[in-house]
Amino acid sequence: MQAAFYFNPSRCTACYACVVACCDLHDIKDGEKPFRRIITREEGRYPDVRVSHTSISCNHCDEPACAANCPVQAITKRAADGIVVVDASLCLGRETCGRCADVCPYGAPQFSGAFPHPMQKCDFCVDRFSRGEKPVCVEACPMRALDVTDAAGEDSRKRGCHIDV
Repeated sequence: MQAAFYFNPSRCTACYACVVACCDLHDIKDGEKPFRRIITREEGRYPDVRVSHTSISCNHCDEPACAANCPVQAITKRAADGIVVVDASLCLGRETCGRCADVCPYGAPQFSGAFPHPMQKCDFCVDRFSRGEKPVCVEACPMRALDVTDAAGEDSRKRGCHIDV
């Protein structure tokens, strides 16, 4: 299995419920970058304009560049479900290393203000997921724009961090 997020932008209203739920569960303070964020795009020219929203976080990549570039193997990919996790006790932090943040194309690695500033990121609410529950961002979405899928499964419509347009 490869756990992944499925996102349908036609359903997203940018209510930020997914972001707020994630920040609340992970105790992310004001001023710290959240693990999940909303990107809003405005396209076109009046009177033919469009606005779209995308909810993004760590994509739990098949071959995570963050893990491959971590010199102390603090970032690993779980074999059972493909979730990329961080062992904060091994992380060298941004001041000493920060390679994970430098190579991640999605901006997922975050560094807290607490010494020694270990890397944090979306962990697919791994504790909840291990109990058969969905990540809190998915459960918080009132429009059901977010869901969980198996990127390694046969349903090609829901592959990877697929964005349905």
